[in-house]
Amino acid sequence: MNKLSYINVIKLAEKSNSPVLLCGPTGTGKTRLAEKIHLAGARAFKPFSVVNLTTIEPNLIASELFGHERGAFTGAVGAKIGRLEFANGGTVLLDEIGEMSPTIQARLLEVLQSKMITPVGSNRSKKLDIRIIAATNRNLPEMVKKGEFREDLYHRLNVLRVDLPRLIDRCEEFDSILHQIVLETSARLGRSVKRIEPEVARVFESYDWPGNIRELQNVIEYSLLKSLNESIALDDLPENFKFMSSKQEFHMPVENFASPTRRLHDYFENLVEFERVYLVALLKHSRNQMTVASKVSGLSRVTLWRRLSSHGIKIERAISGI
Repeated sequence: MNKLSYINVIKLAEKSNSPVLLCGPTGTGKTRLAEKIHLAGARAFKPFSVVNLTTIEPNLIASELFGHERGAFTGAVGAKIGRLEFANGGTVLLDEIGEMSPTIQARLLEVLQSKMITPVGSNRSKKLDIRIIAATNRNLPEMVKKGEFREDLYHRLNVLRVDLPRLIDRCEEFDSILHQIVLETSARLGRSVKRIEPEVARVFESYDWPGNIRELQNVIEYSLLKSLNESIALDDLPENFKFMSSKQEFHMPVENFASPTRRLHDYFENLVEFERVYLVALLKHSRNQMTVASKVSGLSRVTLWRRLSSHGIKIERAISGI
């Protein structure tokens, strides 16, 4: 199993037809990444099909994926091409793969192994050339242990794996993600809005974003539709989005700041050292959880990340010092 970064998997996609497994909470941009992978590879000009398995009736999934012949079941008045065959030559994203029944898992495994597809009610197989990208917000290894997901299918899908973190855990990327969404949404809506006001940025940076990128996209779209200017202001945000952040009591161990070798008359030198000690103590108190540290300090996650970076403090090392 190879866990890859967002950028590395796109690079590998350019020279590979291997299956890709996208893991992460709902709304983290799995469909968006799947399309980027498709467009980066040799199949870019072929079909890209998204199949959300939670939106299909369980008794119709086999027909939707593999197609069926006339008379294959009650209501099958004619032959139908399945979603996999329809995307022949291209890429298929199987969204919410963890919801697939054991029977369909077995059939999908057969397709991956043989590169052949057999429609429901047919005894003839067809050659198939597709790339499979699977996405899930569930813990597949745990499902394998419980016997809820086939281990052989899991390993077939888990060739290139990308774990997409929650939006609040992508502090270093937040600015670029926000900028890109504003540009893309503006273009789609035919608007010329390309920036947000500083106070809006502070609100965005302080919010937890439980709905992840999808929620951010929705807030941006609403704000662009409401805005009458060339920027997004506080008044343009959805009413249910406006909030106040709670804070927790935090006592910094000031004794850690005392240094017999430091020149106490040098204000700026001591100020830098104070901030460094403060940040280390803050992360230790918050158990390296950026969301907690942000609320405790009153700093946005983006600002906090920038201050940590300026001191060379790595979050995974902060508890034991730097």
